[in-house]
Amino acid sequence: SQGDFGFISNDGKGNPKYISLKKFLNEKYISKDIIYETISLNNDEVFFRSSSKLFFYKNKTITTIDKINKKKFGVSRYLNKKLYVTITGLGIAIIENKEPILIPNSEVFNNKTITGFHLSEENNLIVFTRKSGVYKKTNKEFVKIKNELIDNIKVIYRTYSLNNNKIGLATYEGFYIFDINLNPLIYLNANSGLRVNNVRSVFEDNIGNVWLGLDDGIVKINI
Repeated sequence: SQGDFGFISNDGKGNPKYISLKKFLNEKYISKDIIYETISLNNDEVFFRSSSKLFFYKNKTITTIDKINKKKFGVSRYLNKKLYVTITGLGIAIIENKEPILIPNSEVFNNKTITGFHLSEENNLIVFTRKSGVYKKTNKEFVKIKNELIDNIKVIYRTYSLNNNKIGLATYEGFYIFDINLNPLIYLNANSGLRVNNVRSVFEDNIGNVWLGLDDGIVKINI
């Protein structure tokens, strides 16, 4: 939430009850930062990301990472047991032993807004940007992939990994699904069933339904 993070439990009678976790911080945490992402890591840790701080919760203990050179943290993703975090103005970092390690040559994204990370079939990093298309890490460089459809999307707000190596794009023009080779599979907008075109978040449940957070509510898509 804003300035807080935790989980939904119950009061013993089945009524929802929110329990904050920030009480386990060593320092007094007073902030209005929004928690943008929550990720379960493979070592039973839970990761929370705001723009100014990274939190790692496990066994009633929280470890934090503060901003680097006053640069904000951006979109984070957990791929193949590696945690990738955008550091605005510096590039992309992999978090290793609670230390951000910048990926060489990722400063190519310093003047771009990253909206999602994915892995190719060859296990190479694929990076989507808000308005500058999609890039692939080849050897030690990030190379822009020419894709006319993706290049013509005006704003890619976020991208999400879906089942069967598919990629979902939340855009201001609707919802796209691509395969891992960036071939288009599905496009939905207000003309094909969505209430509005402005898609802000994507979630796929255990039986393959895709849930979209729109700017006016939630919609379920039976793919």
